[in-house]
Amino acid sequence: MFKLLIQVGILLISYIPIYSLDTQVPLDIRNEYLPGLIFLQPSPVSPKTLDKEKEAFHLNINLTNDTMASSSYPAYKRYYSEKALVFNYLSDLNLDPLRHQLLTEYVQYGHFEAQYKTVIDVEYQHIRTGYNYGIGNHIELGLELNIISLNSGTLDHSINQYHSMIGTFTGKETFPNNHFTYSMSDDRKIYLSSKTGTYPGDTNLSFKWNLFEDTTSSFQYSLIASVKLPTGNTKQSMGSGKVDASAGMVFAYKSKNFNHFVNSSLVYISNPFKNSKISTSHYGILSYSVLYQWTNNFGILGQFDFHSSMYHSHTVFLNQPSLMFSTGFNWKLLDTGLLQLGFSEDITYPVPDISFFLNYKTNF
Repeated sequence: MFKLLIQVGILLISYIPIYSLDTQVPLDIRNEYLPGLIFLQPSPVSPKTLDKEKEAFHLNINLTNDTMASSSYPAYKRYYSEKALVFNYLSDLNLDPLRHQLLTEYVQYGHFEAQYKTVIDVEYQHIRTGYNYGIGNHIELGLELNIISLNSGTLDHSINQYHSMIGTFTGKETFPNNHFTYSMSDDRKIYLSSKTGTYPGDTNLSFKWNLFEDTTSSFQYSLIASVKLPTGNTKQSMGSGKVDASAGMVFAYKSKNFNHFVNSSLVYISNPFKNSKISTSHYGILSYSVLYQWTNNFGILGQFDFHSSMYHSHTVFLNQPSLMFSTGFNWKLLDTGLLQLGFSEDITYPVPDISFFLNYKTNF
Protein backbone atom coordinates (compact mmCIF):
# COMPACT_ATOMS: atom_id res chain seq x y z
CA MET A 1 0.00 0.00 0.00
CA PHE A 2 2.78 2.41 0.98
CA LYS A 3 4.82 1.74 -2.20
CA LEU A 4 1.72 1.99 -4.37
CA LEU A 5 0.88 5.45 -3.02
CA ILE A 6 4.39 6.70 -3.79
CA GLN A 7 4.23 5.31 -7.34
CA VAL A 8 0.84 6.92 -7.98
CA GLY A 9 2.11 10.26 -6.65
CA ILE A 10 5.20 10.19 -8.88
CA LEU A 11 3.07 9.26 -11.90
CA LEU A 12 0.69 12.16 -11.30
CA ILE A 13 3.55 14.61 -10.86
CA SER A 14 5.25 13.54 -14.10
CA TYR A 15 2.15 14.47 -16.15
CA ILE A 16 1.40 17.82 -14.54
CA PRO A 17 2.21 21.05 -16.44
CA ILE A 18 4.34 23.31 -14.25
CA TYR A 19 4.54 27.04 -13.75
CA SER A 20 6.83 29.20 -11.59
CA LEU A 21 7.18 27.83 -8.04
CA ASP A 22 7.92 29.69 -4.79
CA THR A 23 10.89 27.99 -3.11
CA GLN A 24 11.06 30.35 -0.13
CA VAL A 25 8.77 28.45 2.24
CA PRO A 26 9.11 26.93 5.75
CA LEU A 27 9.30 23.20 6.42
CA ASP A 28 5.90 21.60 5.81
CA ILE A 29 5.95 19.31 8.86
CA ARG A 30 4.05 18.65 12.09
CA ASN A 31 4.69 17.08 15.47
CA GLU A 32 4.18 13.40 14.67
CA TYR A 33 3.61 12.30 18.29
CA LEU A 34 1.09 9.49 17.87
CA PRO A 35 -1.49 10.61 20.51
CA GLY A 36 -1.61 13.99 18.75
CA LEU A 37 -2.45 12.62 15.31
CA ILE A 38 -6.13 12.35 16.21
CA PHE A 39 -6.45 16.16 16.40
CA LEU A 40 -6.07 19.04 13.97
CA GLN A 41 -2.53 20.37 13.72
CA PRO A 42 -1.89 23.04 11.04
CA SER A 43 1.53 22.86 9.35
CA PRO A 44 3.73 25.96 8.93
CA VAL A 45 3.15 27.79 5.65
CA SER A 46 4.33 30.86 3.76
CA PRO A 47 1.99 33.90 3.67
CA LYS A 48 2.26 33.96 -0.13
CA THR A 49 -0.86 32.66 -1.91
CA LEU A 50 -1.41 31.08 -5.32
CA ASP A 51 -2.39 33.38 -8.16
CA LYS A 52 -5.98 33.33 -9.38
CA GLU A 53 -7.02 29.97 -10.90
CA LYS A 54 -3.57 28.46 -10.28
CA GLU A 55 -3.29 25.05 -8.63
CA ALA A 56 -0.77 23.18 -6.50
CA PHE A 57 -0.24 19.56 -5.48
CA HIS A 58 1.86 18.26 -2.58
CA LEU A 59 2.94 14.86 -1.32
CA ASN A 60 4.46 14.53 2.17
CA ILE A 61 5.97 11.33 3.56
CA ASN A 62 7.12 11.20 7.18
CA LEU A 63 8.87 8.23 8.84
CA THR A 64 8.72 8.34 12.65
CA ASN A 65 10.30 6.14 15.31
CA ASP A 66 9.31 6.65 18.95
CA THR A 67 9.56 4.90 22.31
CA MET A 68 8.05 5.99 25.64
CA ALA A 69 6.96 3.90 28.61
CA SER A 70 5.68 4.51 32.13
CA SER A 71 7.67 1.43 33.23
CA SER A 72 10.40 3.88 34.16
CA TYR A 73 8.15 4.90 37.06
CA PRO A 74 7.72 2.60 40.12
CA ALA A 75 4.62 0.40 39.93
CA TYR A 76 4.69 -1.80 43.01
CA LYS A 77 1.13 -1.36 44.28
CA ARG A 78 -2.12 0.34 43.44
CA TYR A 79 -2.55 4.06 43.81
CA TYR A 80 -4.57 4.15 47.02
CA SER A 81 -2.23 1.84 48.92
CA GLU A 82 0.74 3.96 47.84
CA LYS A 83 -0.99 7.21 48.71
CA ALA A 84 -0.95 6.43 52.44
CA LEU A 85 2.78 5.78 52.31
CA VAL A 86 3.52 9.26 51.00
CA PHE A 87 2.51 10.96 54.21
CA ASN A 88 4.91 8.74 56.16
CA TYR A 89 7.68 9.71 53.75
CA LEU A 90 7.11 13.37 54.52
CA SER A 91 8.63 12.91 57.97
CA ASP A 92 11.65 11.04 56.61
CA LEU A 93 14.51 13.43 55.88
CA ASN A 94 16.79 10.78 54.37
CA LEU A 95 14.70 9.85 51.36
CA ASP A 96 15.92 7.01 49.18
CA PRO A 97 15.48 7.39 45.37
CA LEU A 98 12.17 5.51 45.27
CA ARG A 99 10.64 7.54 48.08
CA HIS A 100 11.92 10.74 46.55
CA GLN A 101 10.29 9.91 43.22
CA LEU A 102 6.99 8.96 44.83
CA LEU A 103 6.93 12.18 46.80
CA THR A 104 7.84 14.24 43.76
CA GLU A 105 5.06 12.69 41.70
CA TYR A 106 2.48 13.24 44.41
CA VAL A 107 3.44 16.86 45.06
CA GLN A 108 3.66 17.65 41.34
CA TYR A 109 0.61 15.85 40.01
CA GLY A 110 -1.49 14.82 43.02
CA HIS A 111 -1.24 11.17 41.97
CA PHE A 112 1.29 8.54 40.89
CA GLU A 113 2.33 8.29 37.28
CA ALA A 114 2.55 4.52 37.79
CA GLN A 115 -1.23 4.39 38.01
CA TYR A 116 -1.39 5.34 34.32
CA LYS A 117 0.22 2.86 31.96
CA THR A 118 1.87 4.12 28.79
CA VAL A 119 3.67 1.93 26.29
CA ILE A 120 4.74 3.49 22.99
CA ASP A 121 7.17 1.42 20.94
CA VAL A 122 6.25 2.31 17.38
CA GLU A 123 7.42 3.13 13.90
CA TYR A 124 5.06 4.53 11.29
CA GLN A 125 4.73 6.41 8.02
CA HIS A 126 2.41 9.38 7.83
CA ILE A 127 1.44 10.22 4.24
CA ARG A 128 -0.23 13.53 3.45
CA THR A 129 -1.37 14.45 -0.03
CA GLY A 130 -3.10 17.70 -0.85
CA TYR A 131 -4.48 20.06 -3.46
CA ASN A 132 -4.57 23.87 -3.30
CA TYR A 133 -6.39 26.35 -5.53
CA GLY A 134 -6.18 30.13 -5.88
CA ILE A 135 -9.70 31.55 -6.02
CA GLY A 136 -8.34 35.09 -6.22
CA ASN A 137 -4.96 36.79 -6.34
CA HIS A 138 -4.86 36.84 -2.53
CA ILE A 139 -7.05 33.91 -1.40
CA GLU A 140 -6.17 30.21 -1.46
CA LEU A 141 -8.14 27.10 -0.50
CA GLY A 142 -6.72 23.66 0.25
CA LEU A 143 -7.75 20.03 0.74
CA GLU A 144 -5.49 17.44 2.40
CA LEU A 145 -5.91 13.68 2.91
CA ASN A 146 -4.01 11.64 5.51
CA ILE A 147 -2.96 7.98 5.66
CA ILE A 148 -1.00 6.40 8.54
CA SER A 149 0.85 3.11 8.14
CA LEU A 150 1.91 1.50 11.44
CA ASN A 151 4.68 -1.11 11.40
CA SER A 152 7.08 -2.91 13.71
CA GLY A 153 10.19 -0.72 13.51
CA THR A 154 12.96 -1.29 10.98
CA LEU A 155 15.06 1.54 12.47
CA ASP A 156 15.17 0.18 16.04
CA HIS A 157 18.56 -1.53 15.78
CA SER A 158 20.26 1.45 14.09
CA ILE A 159 18.89 3.93 16.64
CA ASN A 160 19.99 1.77 19.58
CA GLN A 161 23.48 1.46 18.09
CA TYR A 162 23.69 5.23 17.69
CA HIS A 163 22.57 5.84 21.29
CA SER A 164 25.12 3.29 22.51
CA MET A 165 27.87 4.97 20.51
CA ILE A 166 27.22 8.41 22.06
CA GLY A 167 26.57 6.97 25.53
CA THR A 168 22.88 7.94 25.78
CA PHE A 169 20.22 5.86 27.56
CA THR A 170 16.64 6.63 26.51
CA GLY A 171 14.76 3.53 27.69
CA LYS A 172 14.39 2.33 24.10
CA GLU A 173 17.13 -0.23 24.79
CA THR A 174 14.77 -2.15 27.10
CA PHE A 175 12.35 -2.93 24.26
CA PRO A 176 12.87 -5.66 21.64
CA ASN A 177 13.78 -4.55 18.11
CA ASN A 178 11.17 -4.67 15.34
CA HIS A 179 8.26 -4.73 17.78
CA PHE A 180 5.07 -2.61 17.82
CA THR A 181 3.15 -1.64 20.95
CA TYR A 182 0.88 1.38 21.44
CA SER A 183 -1.37 1.63 24.49
CA MET A 184 -2.31 4.38 26.94
CA SER A 185 -4.55 3.35 29.84
CA ASP A 186 -5.27 3.55 33.56
CA ASP A 187 -6.12 0.64 35.85
CA ARG A 188 -9.50 0.12 34.20
CA LYS A 189 -9.72 1.60 30.70
CA ILE A 190 -7.59 1.88 27.55
CA TYR A 191 -7.84 5.40 26.12
CA LEU A 192 -5.63 5.14 23.02
CA SER A 193 -4.30 2.06 21.24
CA SER A 194 -3.52 0.72 17.77
CA LYS A 195 -2.37 -2.37 15.94
CA THR A 196 -0.07 -2.60 12.93
CA GLY A 197 -1.72 -1.81 9.61
CA THR A 198 -2.56 1.04 7.24
CA TYR A 199 -5.44 3.31 8.25
CA PRO A 200 -7.13 6.48 6.94
CA GLY A 201 -6.54 9.67 8.88
CA ASP A 202 -8.66 12.79 9.05
CA THR A 203 -9.28 15.19 6.16
CA ASN A 204 -8.20 18.83 6.45
CA LEU A 205 -9.63 21.90 4.73
CA SER A 206 -7.49 25.07 4.74
CA PHE A 207 -7.92 28.76 3.95
CA LYS A 208 -5.27 31.44 3.46
CA TRP A 209 -5.85 35.15 2.81
CA ASN A 210 -2.88 37.39 2.04
CA LEU A 211 -3.62 40.67 3.82
CA PHE A 212 -0.40 42.59 3.21
CA GLU A 213 2.64 42.31 0.95
CA ASP A 214 5.32 44.99 0.72
CA THR A 215 7.70 44.29 -2.16
CA THR A 216 10.07 47.01 -0.93
CA SER A 217 10.65 45.66 2.58
CA SER A 218 9.82 42.02 1.69
CA PHE A 219 7.40 41.90 4.64
CA GLN A 220 4.04 40.17 4.32
CA TYR A 221 1.41 38.48 6.44
CA SER A 222 -1.70 36.37 5.94
CA LEU A 223 -4.72 35.10 7.83
CA ILE A 224 -4.87 31.29 7.97
CA ALA A 225 -7.64 28.94 9.07
CA SER A 226 -8.38 25.23 8.82
CA VAL A 227 -11.02 22.63 9.67
CA LYS A 228 -10.53 18.92 10.36
CA LEU A 229 -13.22 16.55 9.12
CA PRO A 230 -13.59 13.26 11.08
CA THR A 231 -12.65 10.68 8.42
CA GLY A 232 -9.94 8.93 10.47
CA ASN A 233 -10.19 5.40 11.88
CA THR A 234 -11.30 5.98 15.48
CA LYS A 235 -11.03 2.30 16.48
CA GLN A 236 -7.27 2.44 15.82
CA SER A 237 -6.85 5.94 17.36
CA MET A 238 -6.19 7.54 13.98
CA GLY A 239 -8.93 10.12 14.46
CA SER A 240 -11.06 11.64 17.19
CA GLY A 241 -14.38 11.26 15.38
CA LYS A 242 -14.97 14.98 15.97
CA VAL A 243 -14.60 18.24 14.04
CA ASP A 244 -11.69 20.55 14.99
CA ALA A 245 -10.97 24.09 13.77
CA SER A 246 -8.13 26.61 13.89
CA ALA A 247 -7.38 30.23 13.08
CA GLY A 248 -4.12 32.15 13.08
CA MET A 249 -1.61 34.39 11.34
CA VAL A 250 1.59 33.83 9.39
CA PHE A 251 4.31 36.47 8.93
CA ALA A 252 7.35 36.51 6.65
CA TYR A 253 10.30 38.86 6.34
CA LYS A 254 13.31 38.70 4.01
CA SER A 255 16.71 40.16 4.91
CA LYS A 256 19.40 39.63 2.25
CA ASN A 257 19.76 35.84 1.89
CA PHE A 258 17.70 35.07 5.01
CA ASN A 259 13.95 34.47 5.08
CA HIS A 260 12.11 34.43 8.41
CA PHE A 261 8.67 32.85 8.95
CA VAL A 262 6.44 32.96 12.04
CA ASN A 263 3.28 30.85 12.16
CA SER A 264 0.84 31.09 15.07
CA SER A 265 -2.54 29.39 15.46
CA LEU A 266 -5.18 28.73 18.08
CA VAL A 267 -6.79 25.30 17.70
CA TYR A 268 -10.26 24.40 18.95
CA ILE A 269 -10.50 20.67 19.72
CA SER A 270 -13.68 18.68 20.29
CA ASN A 271 -13.43 16.27 23.22
CA PRO A 272 -13.89 12.59 22.20
CA PHE A 273 -13.35 11.21 25.72
CA LYS A 274 -16.32 10.53 27.99
CA ASN A 275 -14.71 10.35 31.42
CA SER A 276 -13.23 12.60 34.09
CA LYS A 277 -9.67 11.25 33.98
CA ILE A 278 -8.76 12.44 30.50
CA SER A 279 -10.10 15.25 28.34
CA THR A 280 -8.89 17.56 25.59
CA SER A 281 -7.64 21.11 25.81
CA HIS A 282 -7.81 23.84 23.18
CA TYR A 283 -4.19 24.63 22.41
CA GLY A 284 -1.83 27.01 20.64
CA ILE A 285 0.94 26.57 18.06
CA LEU A 286 3.92 28.85 17.53
CA SER A 287 6.49 28.10 14.84
CA TYR A 288 9.63 30.00 13.84
CA SER A 289 11.54 29.12 10.66
CA VAL A 290 14.68 30.62 9.17
CA LEU A 291 15.74 29.88 5.60
CA TYR A 292 19.18 30.65 4.23
CA GLN A 293 18.90 30.90 0.43
CA TRP A 294 22.26 29.43 -0.64
CA THR A 295 21.49 29.71 -4.36
CA ASN A 296 18.39 30.51 -6.39
CA ASN A 297 17.48 26.82 -6.33
CA PHE A 298 18.76 25.64 -2.94
CA GLY A 299 18.16 26.75 0.65
CA ILE A 300 18.90 25.43 4.15
CA LEU A 301 16.31 25.66 6.95
CA GLY A 302 16.11 25.46 10.73
CA GLN A 303 12.76 25.44 12.49
CA PHE A 304 11.37 25.43 16.04
CA ASP A 305 7.79 24.33 16.74
CA PHE A 306 6.12 24.89 20.12
CA HIS A 307 2.73 23.40 21.02
CA SER A 308 0.85 23.84 24.26
CA SER A 309 -0.81 20.66 25.53
CA MET A 310 -3.76 19.10 23.68
CA TYR A 311 -4.80 17.12 26.76
CA HIS A 312 -5.94 17.41 30.37
CA SER A 313 -4.95 14.14 32.02
CA HIS A 314 -3.14 12.52 34.92
CA THR A 315 -0.17 11.39 32.86
CA VAL A 316 2.86 13.49 31.94
CA PHE A 317 3.02 11.64 28.61
CA LEU A 318 -0.02 13.63 27.48
CA ASN A 319 -0.43 16.85 29.43
CA GLN A 320 2.92 18.55 28.80
CA PRO A 321 3.70 21.24 26.18
CA SER A 322 6.11 20.23 23.43
CA LEU A 323 9.12 21.81 21.72
CA MET A 324 10.58 20.33 18.52
CA PHE A 325 13.58 21.25 16.36
CA SER A 326 13.74 20.43 12.65
CA THR A 327 16.30 21.02 9.94
CA GLY A 328 16.32 20.33 6.22
CA PHE A 329 16.64 21.92 2.80
CA ASN A 330 14.54 23.31 -0.03
CA TRP A 331 15.68 22.21 -3.48
CA LYS A 332 14.06 23.40 -6.69
CA LEU A 333 14.23 20.53 -9.17
CA LEU A 334 14.60 21.59 -12.82
CA ASP A 335 11.79 24.14 -12.46
CA THR A 336 9.35 21.26 -12.01
CA GLY A 337 8.87 21.29 -8.28
CA LEU A 338 10.18 21.83 -4.78
CA LEU A 339 11.74 19.03 -2.73
CA GLN A 340 12.10 19.22 1.06
CA LEU A 341 14.20 16.67 2.92
CA GLY A 342 15.27 16.61 6.58
CA PHE A 343 14.53 15.37 10.08
CA SER A 344 12.93 16.45 13.38
CA GLU A 345 14.19 15.85 16.93
CA ASP A 346 12.53 16.21 20.32
CA ILE A 347 13.71 18.96 22.65
CA THR A 348 10.96 18.12 25.13
CA TYR A 349 8.33 15.38 25.07
CA PRO A 350 5.68 14.79 23.88
CA VAL A 351 7.65 14.74 20.61
CA PRO A 352 8.82 11.53 18.87
CA ASP A 353 12.45 10.44 19.26
CA ILE A 354 13.11 11.14 15.58
CA SER A 355 11.16 11.80 12.38
CA PHE A 356 12.47 11.89 8.81
CA PHE A 357 10.46 13.76 6.19
CA LEU A 358 10.33 13.95 2.40
CA ASN A 359 8.02 16.56 0.87
CA TYR A 360 7.35 17.37 -2.79
CA LYS A 361 5.29 20.27 -4.08
CA THR A 362 4.47 21.38 -7.60
CA ASN A 363 2.31 24.15 -9.09
CA PHE A 364 0.27 23.87 -12.29
